[in-house]
Formats: sequence, C-alpha cells, structure tokens
Amino acid sequence: MAFCPACGKEVTDSDARFCPSCGQRLDGVNRTETPPQPIGPGSPAPDARKRRRRRIVMIAVLAEIPIFVVVFFLAFSGKGCGHTEGSFVSKGQPLGDFTFTPTQCRSGQRMSFFGAILVGDGPTEGGLLVGEDAVKGKFVKLEVPGSCKPPDYEVCTELFIERSYCSVFEAYAKNTNTTVNDIRLVDGHLKLDCVFPEGGSVKADIKFENCN
Repeated sequence: MAFCPACGKEVTDSDARFCPSCGQRLDGVNRTETPPQPIGPGSPAPDARKRRRRRIVMIAVLAEIPIFVVVFFLAFSGKGCGHTEGSFVSKGQPLGDFTFTPTQCRSGQRMSFFGAILVGDGPTEGGLLVGEDAVKGKFVKLEVPGSCKPPDYEVCTELFIERSYCSVFEAYAKNTNTTVNDIRLVDGHLKLDCVFPEGGSVKADIKFENCN
C-alpha cells in the first residue's frame, strides 16, 4: 500500500508512477509507508484525507486545480468566442491509446493562472491546461479522456506531461489586446513530441485563439 506524498491519497495500483488524484510523480515512494501525518492542531485527521471527494488544493501554482472542476464549469457556461484547431494523440503506456481534440478554450485567468484551458464538448471528454508559472515554468496538465468515474465523475486520471521525456515541448500562451467581461483573451499553441520510459508516446499540435 502506498500514499501520495503530496496529497495523502491512497494509491491502490502498485505499478502506478503518478498519483491518480493530483498527478504527483511516485518514483521512490516507499510502497509500505503510512500516509503523511497532519502538522499542527488545525490540520485534518488522517481519515479525512481518505474521503473520495476530491478537494481543490492551492499549492505553488493554481494549475493544481483538478481539471474536472474546469471541465464541469465550462460544460454549463457556453463555448464563448475561443477557437481551437488540432489534436493531442497518445499511444501506449502510461497514458493509454486515445486522441483528444479540444472544441473550446477559455483563458486561464478564470482559474487564476496564466495560460489557456482546452476542453471537449462534454464533462468526460478530457482536458488540457497549457500555461506558465513563475515557479514551475511552462507546464501542460492532462485529464485523460473517459477517465472520470461515475457517479459524480470527480475521480479522474490527471497528470503533468514531463518535459524531460519530450524532444519537442512548446507550451506557448500570450495575452491579446482584447478584454471581454474583464477577461483578457489568450492566444497560443501546444506542440509536443514525447516518448515515455514505458514505451508509449504523445504527440500534439494544437492552436488556440481568443480564449476567454
């Protein structure tokens, strides 16, 4: 049995390399270790960490917000004026075989990070966060399409794409000169060519414009 050192959630898959709740790498984690203990009198009890409901945890970068929260928000708020073109293609492990083609985008300003949010038409179609943080630099976070489990679809497979595995890693976003309802529109693109130690690969070539 193992527990994620970042969020404290139990990791039931003994071969997992990433935490299914927060995307933290699990390399080097002791498989028999106990979950992290609370620090200070105001910290939650260990059993509180085992609740199935995922919590929004603000760490160094606000992109730690679970993507399913963003996807559900966009699913009921209309498509806006953003435009996307291109796809994200995964083959083999660790992500699986799928093609994610975003159909809408929004500014990361809505979730308090610099960049863009790319999602499909429905709450189970997956999503991408493409952005930049002062601490972590440029980042790409993926919610694997179809990975959110019923009944509430709050348990999803989400992880960061590690640039060390990529010969091409371009996660570019820029603010435009246009503001709509106090949200600065964002343009940019995502290009990836990555090969993972498990033998799988990822390629992406996506353009996004006027994400609001």
